[in-house]
Amino acid sequence: MQLIFAVHCHQPFGQLETVLDQAVQRAYLPFLSVLERHPEVAVNVHYSGPLLEQLDDRNPRLLEALAGFGRQIEWMGGAMYEPILPAIHPRDRIEHLKRMRATINERFAQDPVTAWIPERVWEPSLVDSLVEAGYTAVPLDDVHFERAGLEHLDRPYLVHHLDQLITAYPISVDLRYAAPREDPVVLIESLRHLHEHDPTAIAVLADDGEKYGLWPGTHSQVYGTDGWLDRFFAAAEAADWVELTTFEQHLSDHPASERTSLPPGSYQEMTEWSDGRWEHFLDRYPEADALYRKMLNASNRAAESKAPAAALTEVLRGQGNDAYWHGAFGGLYLPHLRAETHRRLLAARMAVDEAGRSGRSWVKVHRFDWDADGRDEIHVELPDQSWVLDLDDGAFAYFDDKPSQWMVPDVVAAHVEDYHTDETPSRVHRWLATRTLPIASTPGSLEAIGPDVVTAGPFEVDEVDAGRGSVTLTSTSHGGRVRRVLHAENRTFEISYEIDDLPDCRFGPEFPVGVWRGASSLRVDGGPWQAVDMPLALTGHRFRFRHEGRRKEILIALRQPGELYVLPLTTPNRNESGREEIQQGILLWPHWVRPTGGTHRLTVEVLDVADEPAPAEAEVDSQ
Repeated sequence: MQLIFAVHCHQPFGQLETVLDQAVQRAYLPFLSVLERHPEVAVNVHYSGPLLEQLDDRNPRLLEALAGFGRQIEWMGGAMYEPILPAIHPRDRIEHLKRMRATINERFAQDPVTAWIPERVWEPSLVDSLVEAGYTAVPLDDVHFERAGLEHLDRPYLVHHLDQLITAYPISVDLRYAAPREDPVVLIESLRHLHEHDPTAIAVLADDGEKYGLWPGTHSQVYGTDGWLDRFFAAAEAADWVELTTFEQHLSDHPASERTSLPPGSYQEMTEWSDGRWEHFLDRYPEADALYRKMLNASNRAAESKAPAAALTEVLRGQGNDAYWHGAFGGLYLPHLRAETHRRLLAARMAVDEAGRSGRSWVKVHRFDWDADGRDEIHVELPDQSWVLDLDDGAFAYFDDKPSQWMVPDVVAAHVEDYHTDETPSRVHRWLATRTLPIASTPGSLEAIGPDVVTAGPFEVDEVDAGRGSVTLTSTSHGGRVRRVLHAENRTFEISYEIDDLPDCRFGPEFPVGVWRGASSLRVDGGPWQAVDMPLALTGHRFRFRHEGRRKEILIALRQPGELYVLPLTTPNRNESGREEIQQGILLWPHWVRPTGGTHRLTVEVLDVADEPAPAEAEVDSQ
């Protein structure tokens, strides 16, 4: 029988440099050292585009070592920047797939015909894209084949869609779980029954390269004295009834002859995490859906414009899957991954802006169903800012400060996850969501979900002035009538509330700001800076919030006397080392107490830290 050993190595854009360096030192380089000691062993290897590009800067020595193995390493191609292929436009799928082939050809002098499918998320139409990009084989988990009703998982199959064919190899889930837990000699011996039943059988052991050294406890197990990987290769070489081969070699020697079709799906764990389909993550996490819609919009704009090729590259980089979903570890809950994805998509849109417009005085206002929910949103684009206004609650789906390439309210709520015990889900906080709270409320009340916490909305659109970048809305669903006017200009926008008959309450808009723990401070009316590490209730007119990491500030100025509630936003998360608490950001809630009527105004501005306040900052506008 034959055995294919394959590893998939990936680190997303935005990954912490310490994690990337650990992956190199504890997994990638030691793997090659073992492989060098077994020159007769050939393996399949896949390195994602983000990992390759980061290694160019962080560890080019590893890339040189990889190139030195020649045909002992048979490279797999795939999607350049690891998107979920069924979730992006077919034109982008093909671009990813072709770029990966070209990259492997340029770097390692091979033209791969086997494609690694990101997260093994499959749908039948991928056959067409793969064939068009020049691929002839893919490895997919054996559960894909079981769902198709196939009983024999020890052979490849011809998978068809329309008039196209590609060869698909079943990845053994049993082998995937056994390595590197089970003794290598026992693992190899467990394959004997396949050989005895059919000497032409093929078994595929393919999984993340990080499990061989980076996962907790695996480095000493895999590479220590009597290390697992050395013994695995030795056991395979010693078993004269086992032949280690590669996808391309096997495809040449034993072409598939049985035809089938495979239903949509992914590997077993992904199917469980996503309740059946990867797209369900977008329904479960509104923050992921907003990021996804932003990506689709950037892709369409790049395709329709005369933007330079760099714009398309940033779109493709922004399609990497890691920040869009959550499984066993991290993903959507990791702020550094989300921030980098937003930055890439924003860079692409800015390149499109520059190619299609001149000067700095333009405003684009477009009303359409931005998030495909059956209801219109309002998309406002200026040279220095961009946002989408959701009319259901009058909040922003996102707010981008273009000069800093920063999605300012980049926070995620604590959603219900299988590893939670006594935690309850938290509220989804969005930029400009207008809240009312009882007079006796505290900053912690901003996380409460109940009848005493009311969101002002839905809103009716009274007027959209595209020339001035202003939108006028009216809502009557919170016990009174509120007319709200938004006006955007440069890096500032003004909010004006005309209030009629509002019951006694605290009333104002939320401003969540994505910032990590220990990186924020605040001052009121020109007073001293204070750390923001606990809930605060402050009184004043001008509140200046500083993001020390980005060297940016958010200035909130109230025209009428008011208060500011400050609340750190955290989520529980699970990683390879256990549970941890992640700070997603800080919620700023400027508001007025008992604003029963009249007009109330505030302005919000994004500033560079170098923009120091004027000496009269503490003075209050008398209007």
